[in-house]
Formats: sequence, structure tokens, C-alpha cells
Amino acid sequence: MSGIFFIIAEECRFRKVRDGGKKGYYMEFVPKWIAWEITRRCNLRCVHCRSSSEMGIKGHPDFSTEEAFRVLDDIVSYATPVVVLSGGEPLTRPDVFEIAKYGTGKGLRMGG
Repeated sequence: MSGIFFIIAEECRFRKVRDGGKKGYYMEFVPKWIAWEITRRCNLRCVHCRSSSEMGIKGHPDFSTEEAFRVLDDIVSYATPVVVLSGGEPLTRPDVFEIAKYGTGKGLRMGG
């Protein structure tokens, strides 16, 4: 599992079909802003929070740093949106800054 994603804004582009005898256009949706829940852990218990996060989440371990890098590689392969690292509390992950730096190095605007 690579976390929960929320694609907040998309850009719609019209592309011309370039397939042999077919003619026409198709719509391509490109994400502009993605919120990525990189952990469910949290050190708080806010009543307004929809994630019901805790410090120890049974059955939902955090994914590895390498898997996070693969997800960012996948995102960059089709778009360059703003990626917001969310959670739980993203700062409970010891590699949160490493993930953000990797995404920035790939040309993504990273936030948290």
C-alpha cells in the first residue's frame, strides 16, 4: 500500500487522435495538485480530523522509502503536479525530508 491520494485539481487538455484512420479528439486529465497521505501515524487526537490516526496503526504499516521514490517516479512519468505530503502527521516519518528532497529533485513542487 502506498498511502492514500487525493487529486484536488486537474487540467483538462484536448488532444487530437493520432491512430491510423481514426479522427477526432480526446480529453486528457492531468493532475495539478495531489495530497498524498504518507503515513497514518499521528501524535495528536484532534476531534475534527477525519483520519482517526494514532501513533501505532495495526495492519497499516508505513511503506518503505524506496516505495515512496517509486510512487514519485510514477507521478513524474505522466505529470508534474504540486505534491503535498500529508497524513496523519507526516513529521512522524523519519524519511519525510528525504521523500520531499527526492520529489524536488525530480522537478515536483513538494509541500507539507
